[in-house]
Amino acid sequence: GNLSSFVLPYWGFNPDPPRLVINELITEGTSTHPDALELFVVEGGDCAGLAFFVGSPDDFEIRYLFPALSVETGDYIILHLKPQGLDAEIDEVDDKSVSGGIDANAAAWDLWYQGGDGALSGKNGALSLCASPRGAILDAVLYSERTAESDTSYGGFGTAVLRDRVAALVAAGVWMASDPPRPEDCARSTGTTSTRSICRVSASVDTGAGSDWHIVPTKGASLGAVNIDEVYMP
Repeated sequence: GNLSSFVLPYWGFNPDPPRLVINELITEGTSTHPDALELFVVEGGDCAGLAFFVGSPDDFEIRYLFPALSVETGDYIILHLKPQGLDAEIDEVDDKSVSGGIDANAAAWDLWYQGGDGALSGKNGALSLCASPRGAILDAVLYSERTAESDTSYGGFGTAVLRDRVAALVAAGVWMASDPPRPEDCARSTGTTSTRSICRVSASVDTGAGSDWHIVPTKGASLGAVNIDEVYMP
């Protein structure tokens, strides 16, 4: 008789996942400070199989799967989203000091996205971190410069894609918002640049709300180090 076979993706069980929070964003990157994000380790463990999405787990432009990487409480991980293709851009899984490349930090774990153009949406976007590609959502960040009054299309979010991603992450319980969600519920991104990053406070507090976040002053970006609490004032 006929024989059919199927190849299905499978991700092994990670018995010791860390607790991470998305901690800092460079969304308006330049050639000297490309798009990147920082994660802070709240509780140590092995990062193997964790999945980061530019978007939501069910609707995304970029998916990054973490390698086996043992991290400790207080560590920082930098995910460089637009590498230059340099030999020095090495994924650090054993030694924090081996990678070169733009904005690499010898005090943090540097990882490099190799899936093509890893650009983040400049000032309006949704990011999520999951226990596995189809696992529980561990953290998310929604950011916007819009308001319900400035952009009335699609609930103020400007596009159906962003509106629906926001709704999905709010429904998952990883972000606090009104009903229905509004752009004002997001972390505010107005004024962010390649050196004015979007940051949590220095204590990396995570209440799942836009108020956890601020934009630092010019040259205040601190990938791989404690965030500064000073706020950019236009």
